[in-house]
Amino acid sequence: MVVSHERSGTHFLINSISCSFNYSRKSLDLDHTDVNINYYASENIRSIFKKLSKVHLANVIKSHHSVDFFNEILEEILNDFNLLYIYRDPRDVMVSLWKQIRYWNWHEGPKTETVKEFLKSAPSGRMMRYQQHQLPSLLHRWEHHIRGWMVDADESFRQKVIYVKYEELNSNFNSTIKAIAKQVGIYSFSIVRPKPSENVVPPVSKGESGGYSEYITSEDDQYIKSMIGRTMNEIGYQ
Repeated sequence: MVVSHERSGTHFLINSISCSFNYSRKSLDLDHTDVNINYYASENIRSIFKKLSKVHLANVIKSHHSVDFFNEILEEILNDFNLLYIYRDPRDVMVSLWKQIRYWNWHEGPKTETVKEFLKSAPSGRMMRYQQHQLPSLLHRWEHHIRGWMVDADESFRQKVIYVKYEELNSNFNSTIKAIAKQVGIYSFSIVRPKPSENVVPPVSKGESGGYSEYITSEDDQYIKSMIGRTMNEIGYQ
Protein backbone atom coordinates (compact mmCIF):
# COMPACT_ATOMS: atom_id res chain seq x y z
CA MET A 1 0.00 0.00 0.00
CA VAL A 2 1.39 3.41 -1.00
CA VAL A 3 0.19 6.52 0.81
CA SER A 4 1.12 10.15 0.18
CA HIS A 5 -0.01 13.73 0.00
CA GLU A 6 -0.91 14.54 -3.60
CA ARG A 7 1.96 15.39 -6.00
CA SER A 8 4.61 13.71 -3.88
CA GLY A 9 5.78 11.06 -6.35
CA THR A 10 3.00 8.55 -5.73
CA HIS A 11 2.83 7.20 -9.27
CA PHE A 12 6.62 7.18 -9.57
CA LEU A 13 6.85 4.89 -6.54
CA ILE A 14 3.90 2.70 -7.56
CA ASN A 15 5.24 2.25 -11.09
CA SER A 16 8.74 1.55 -9.76
CA ILE A 17 7.34 -1.19 -7.51
CA SER A 18 5.22 -2.58 -10.34
CA CYS A 19 8.12 -2.68 -12.82
CA SER A 20 10.74 -3.99 -10.42
CA PHE A 21 8.68 -6.38 -8.29
CA ASN A 22 6.31 -7.66 -11.01
CA TYR A 23 3.09 -6.13 -9.73
CA SER A 24 0.23 -5.01 -11.96
CA ARG A 25 0.72 -1.57 -13.51
CA LYS A 26 -2.85 -0.70 -12.48
CA SER A 27 -3.02 0.34 -8.84
CA LEU A 28 -6.06 -0.33 -6.66
CA ASP A 29 -7.07 3.27 -6.14
CA LEU A 30 -8.81 3.99 -2.84
CA ASP A 31 -9.09 7.65 -3.84
CA HIS A 32 -11.75 7.22 -6.50
CA THR A 33 -14.33 4.57 -7.32
CA ASP A 34 -12.30 1.37 -7.66
CA VAL A 35 -13.33 0.38 -4.13
CA ASN A 36 -16.60 1.42 -2.53
CA ILE A 37 -15.52 2.62 0.92
CA ASN A 38 -17.38 4.75 3.42
CA TYR A 39 -14.38 6.51 4.92
CA TYR A 40 -16.45 7.78 7.82
CA ALA A 41 -17.30 4.25 9.01
CA SER A 42 -14.29 2.43 10.43
CA GLU A 43 -16.09 -0.92 10.27
CA ASN A 44 -16.60 -0.49 6.53
CA ILE A 45 -12.91 0.32 6.03
CA ARG A 46 -11.96 -2.67 8.18
CA SER A 47 -14.23 -4.97 6.17
CA ILE A 48 -12.75 -3.85 2.83
CA PHE A 49 -9.17 -4.32 3.99
CA LYS A 50 -9.97 -7.74 5.46
CA LYS A 51 -11.41 -8.84 2.12
CA LEU A 52 -8.34 -7.52 0.31
CA SER A 53 -5.99 -9.31 2.72
CA LYS A 54 -7.56 -12.68 1.86
CA VAL A 55 -6.77 -12.49 -1.85
CA HIS A 56 -3.38 -12.54 -3.56
CA LEU A 57 -3.30 -8.97 -4.82
CA ALA A 58 -1.20 -8.18 -7.87
CA ASN A 59 -2.05 -4.50 -7.42
CA VAL A 60 -0.48 -1.80 -5.28
CA ILE A 61 -3.12 -0.09 -3.13
CA LYS A 62 -3.00 3.73 -3.39
CA SER A 63 -4.34 6.44 -1.09
CA HIS A 64 -3.91 10.18 -0.47
CA HIS A 65 -6.08 10.23 2.65
CA SER A 66 -4.88 11.68 5.93
CA VAL A 67 -4.16 9.20 8.71
CA ASP A 68 -7.34 10.29 10.54
CA PHE A 69 -9.43 7.98 8.35
CA PHE A 70 -7.44 4.90 9.36
CA ASN A 71 -6.60 5.54 13.02
CA GLU A 72 -8.89 2.85 14.40
CA ILE A 73 -7.58 0.11 12.11
CA LEU A 74 -3.94 1.04 11.51
CA GLU A 75 -2.58 -1.88 13.47
CA GLU A 76 -4.70 -4.32 11.48
CA ILE A 77 -3.62 -2.79 8.16
CA LEU A 78 0.05 -3.00 9.15
CA ASN A 79 -0.38 -6.65 10.12
CA ASP A 80 -1.76 -7.53 6.68
CA PHE A 81 0.00 -5.11 4.30
CA ASN A 82 3.33 -3.44 3.69
CA LEU A 83 2.72 0.30 3.95
CA LEU A 84 4.99 2.76 2.13
CA TYR A 85 4.73 6.50 2.65
CA ILE A 86 6.40 8.74 0.05
CA TYR A 87 7.07 12.39 0.84
CA ARG A 88 8.60 15.33 -1.02
CA ASP A 89 9.79 18.89 -0.47
CA PRO A 90 6.55 20.78 0.23
CA ARG A 91 7.61 23.65 -2.03
CA ASP A 92 7.74 21.29 -5.02
CA VAL A 93 4.49 19.71 -3.84
CA MET A 94 2.71 23.06 -3.70
CA VAL A 95 3.90 24.20 -7.14
CA SER A 96 2.95 20.88 -8.72
CA LEU A 97 -0.47 20.87 -7.04
CA TRP A 98 -1.09 24.49 -8.08
CA LYS A 99 -0.36 23.59 -11.71
CA GLN A 100 -2.54 20.50 -11.57
CA ILE A 101 -5.58 22.24 -10.11
CA ARG A 102 -5.32 25.05 -12.69
CA TYR A 103 -5.12 22.44 -15.48
CA TRP A 104 -8.29 20.54 -14.57
CA ASN A 105 -11.68 21.90 -15.63
CA TRP A 106 -13.44 20.96 -12.39
CA HIS A 107 -13.23 22.28 -8.85
CA GLU A 108 -10.49 20.07 -7.42
CA GLY A 109 -9.21 22.87 -5.20
CA PRO A 110 -8.62 26.62 -5.15
CA LYS A 111 -7.60 28.01 -8.53
CA THR A 112 -5.35 31.04 -8.07
CA GLU A 113 -3.29 33.21 -10.38
CA THR A 114 -0.11 32.83 -8.34
CA VAL A 115 1.52 30.26 -6.09
CA LYS A 116 1.70 32.94 -3.39
CA GLU A 117 -2.12 33.08 -3.28
CA PHE A 118 -2.36 29.30 -3.47
CA LEU A 119 -0.18 28.76 -0.40
CA LYS A 120 -2.54 30.86 1.70
CA SER A 121 -5.77 29.42 0.31
CA ALA A 122 -7.95 27.11 2.35
CA PRO A 123 -8.63 23.65 0.89
CA SER A 124 -11.82 23.47 -1.17
CA GLY A 125 -13.57 21.41 -3.80
CA ARG A 126 -12.96 17.76 -4.51
CA MET A 127 -9.62 17.65 -2.64
CA MET A 128 -11.67 17.78 0.58
CA ARG A 129 -12.28 14.04 0.22
CA TYR A 130 -8.81 13.43 1.62
CA GLN A 131 -9.35 15.22 4.94
CA GLN A 132 -11.80 14.84 7.81
CA HIS A 133 -11.90 18.48 8.87
CA GLN A 134 -11.08 21.87 7.42
CA LEU A 135 -7.61 23.37 7.79
CA PRO A 136 -6.61 27.04 7.49
CA SER A 137 -4.48 26.69 4.36
CA LEU A 138 -2.96 24.22 1.90
CA LEU A 139 0.34 24.48 3.78
CA HIS A 140 -1.43 23.44 6.99
CA ARG A 141 -3.07 20.61 5.07
CA TRP A 142 0.32 19.31 3.88
CA GLU A 143 1.72 19.60 7.41
CA HIS A 144 -1.24 17.74 8.92
CA HIS A 145 -0.75 14.89 6.45
CA ILE A 146 2.98 14.63 7.15
CA ARG A 147 2.70 14.88 10.91
CA GLY A 148 -0.08 12.32 11.05
CA TRP A 149 1.67 9.67 8.97
CA MET A 150 5.25 10.47 10.02
CA VAL A 151 6.33 13.01 12.60
CA ASP A 152 3.69 12.54 15.30
CA ALA A 153 3.10 8.83 14.73
CA ASP A 154 4.15 6.63 17.63
CA GLU A 155 7.41 4.72 17.39
CA SER A 156 5.84 1.27 16.99
CA PHE A 157 3.92 2.56 13.96
CA ARG A 158 6.94 4.28 12.45
CA GLN A 159 9.00 1.10 12.70
CA LYS A 160 6.49 -0.76 10.53
CA VAL A 161 6.09 1.90 7.82
CA ILE A 162 8.59 2.22 4.98
CA TYR A 163 9.31 5.90 4.44
CA VAL A 164 10.53 6.88 0.97
CA LYS A 165 11.93 10.33 0.26
CA TYR A 166 11.04 11.36 -3.28
CA GLU A 167 14.40 13.00 -3.87
CA GLU A 168 16.22 9.80 -2.87
CA LEU A 169 14.06 7.65 -5.13
CA ASN A 170 14.70 10.06 -8.00
CA SER A 171 18.46 10.52 -7.59
CA ASN A 172 19.47 7.17 -6.05
CA PHE A 173 16.94 4.91 -7.72
CA ASN A 174 18.72 1.56 -7.62
CA SER A 175 19.78 1.72 -3.98
CA THR A 176 16.33 2.95 -2.92
CA ILE A 177 14.56 0.08 -4.71
CA LYS A 178 17.01 -2.42 -3.19
CA ALA A 179 16.31 -1.01 0.28
CA ILE A 180 12.54 -1.26 -0.27
CA ALA A 181 12.88 -4.84 -1.51
CA LYS A 182 14.83 -5.79 1.60
CA GLN A 183 12.27 -4.16 3.91
CA VAL A 184 9.29 -5.89 2.29
CA GLY A 185 11.08 -9.24 2.00
CA ILE A 186 11.38 -9.50 -1.78
CA TYR A 187 14.57 -11.25 -2.82
CA SER A 188 14.02 -11.98 -6.49
CA PHE A 189 13.49 -8.85 -8.57
CA SER A 190 14.84 -6.79 -11.47
CA ILE A 191 15.40 -3.09 -10.99
CA VAL A 192 13.47 -1.28 -13.71
CA ARG A 193 13.06 2.49 -13.71
CA PRO A 194 9.74 3.46 -15.34
CA LYS A 195 9.64 6.10 -18.04
CA PRO A 196 9.04 9.62 -16.64
CA SER A 197 5.94 10.01 -18.83
CA GLU A 198 4.36 7.04 -17.03
CA ASN A 199 4.79 8.52 -13.57
CA VAL A 200 2.53 11.54 -13.66
CA VAL A 201 -1.09 12.55 -13.62
CA PRO A 202 -1.57 15.54 -15.96
CA PRO A 203 -0.23 18.11 -16.32
CA VAL A 204 3.03 16.39 -17.18
CA SER A 205 6.03 17.85 -15.36
CA LYS A 206 9.72 17.05 -15.23
CA GLY A 207 9.53 15.92 -11.62
CA GLU A 208 12.66 17.88 -10.80
CA SER A 209 13.72 18.44 -7.23
CA GLY A 210 13.97 22.13 -6.46
CA GLY A 211 12.01 23.16 -9.54
CA TYR A 212 9.83 25.25 -7.25
CA SER A 213 12.41 28.07 -7.42
CA GLU A 214 10.95 29.16 -10.78
CA TYR A 215 7.64 29.97 -9.09
CA ILE A 216 8.38 30.63 -5.42
CA THR A 217 10.15 33.88 -4.54
CA SER A 218 12.52 34.27 -1.60
CA GLU A 219 9.71 36.11 0.17
CA ASP A 220 7.35 33.17 -0.45
CA ASP A 221 10.03 30.79 0.79
CA GLN A 222 10.38 32.72 4.03
CA TYR A 223 6.61 32.67 4.46
CA ILE A 224 6.51 28.89 3.93
CA LYS A 225 9.26 28.38 6.50
CA SER A 226 7.48 30.62 8.99
CA MET A 227 4.39 28.43 8.68
CA ILE A 228 5.74 24.88 8.38
CA GLY A 229 9.51 25.24 8.82
CA ARG A 230 9.66 23.10 11.96
CA THR A 231 8.02 20.16 10.21
CA MET A 232 10.21 20.64 7.12
CA ASN A 233 13.33 20.47 9.28
CA GLU A 234 12.10 17.36 11.09
CA ILE A 235 11.86 15.46 7.80
CA GLY A 236 15.07 16.76 6.28
CA TYR A 237 14.20 19.89 4.28
CA GLN A 238 15.93 23.18 5.03
